[in-house]
Amino acid sequence: MKNETRFKYVLVDETPSLGVTMAIAWKSVKIALRYPFNILFWALVPIGWIMPAIFQGLALAGGTMSAEFASVAGTPDWLSYVILGSVLYMYVMSAVWGMGNALRWEQMSGTLESLLVSPVSRIDILMGAALAETVTTTLTATVQFVVLILIFGIPFAFPYILPFIVILTLMLLAFYGFAMAMAGIVMIFKDPDALTQFLDTLLYVLIPVRYPISKLPYAARILSLLIPATYALTAIRAIILLNKDIYAILDMIIILSVFTLFLWTFGYLAFAYAEYKTKKSGGTGKY
Repeated sequence: MKNETRFKYVLVDETPSLGVTMAIAWKSVKIALRYPFNILFWALVPIGWIMPAIFQGLALAGGTMSAEFASVAGTPDWLSYVILGSVLYMYVMSAVWGMGNALRWEQMSGTLESLLVSPVSRIDILMGAALAETVTTTLTATVQFVVLILIFGIPFAFPYILPFIVILTLMLLAFYGFAMAMAGIVMIFKDPDALTQFLDTLLYVLIPVRYPISKLPYAARILSLLIPATYALTAIRAIILLNKDIYAILDMIIILSVFTLFLWTFGYLAFAYAEYKTKKSGGTGKY
C-alpha cells in the first residue's frame, strides 16, 4: 500500500501550462539554432539516403511512371510517392528519437533532477521537447522537399492544405504519446540506443515509406496496421497525389484520433511509472 501511494503521488501532476511548454520548446530551439551546420546536415544527408532508391526505381521502371505501381498504390507516379514518404518519415524519426533523447541530454547535462522537481507539469516538459523537435524537423524536411522538387521537377497538388495539416498533426500527437513511453525507458535504462535504432528500422520497413503495405508479407501487414503512420502517410498521399478532400479521408482521421487517445494514455502512464521506479532506486541523476 505504501508503494501504491507513492506511485499515485508521482501521477499527481501540476496543471499543464502552454506558456511553460512554449518556454521549454523555445529553449531547445535556441540551442539547436546555435548549431546551424547540424540542421543543414540533417536536411541534406537524408537526400543521399533517398537517391539510391530513386535511381533503382528509374532503372527498373524505365521512368517516373508505372502502370504496375498504379495498380497497388493508386497512382502511377512512384517517384512522388517515394519522395513524399521519405520526407514525411523525418517526423516519425524525430518523434521516436527526439523526446527521449531530450531527457537524456538533460540527464547528461546534470539538469534533469532540477527539471523534474520544478513546479511544472511533466506534460509541459515532454511536449516542450516534442515541439522543439517538430520545429527543427520542419526546417530540415522543408529543405529536403524543396531540393528534391528542384532536382526532379515533381508536380504536387496542394488544393487542400487543411486536411494535410490535420492528418500531420494527428500523426505527430499519436507518436508523441508513444514517445512518452520511450522517454520513460530512457529514464530507467539511461541510453537505449539499440532499442531506438531497432524501432526506427522496424518502422521504416513496416510503414508505407517507399512501397504500399500490400506488398508486405501478411504478418507484416497486420503489424503495419497497428502503426498510426501507416494511416497518416496513406491519407496525406491521397490529399497531395490524388487530390482528395477531407471527406475522403474522414475514416483515417477517426482512426488517428483513436490512436492519439490510446497512445497518450499509455505513454503517460508508462512515463509516470518509469519516473516512480527511477526515483525509488535513486537513479534519476545517474549517468
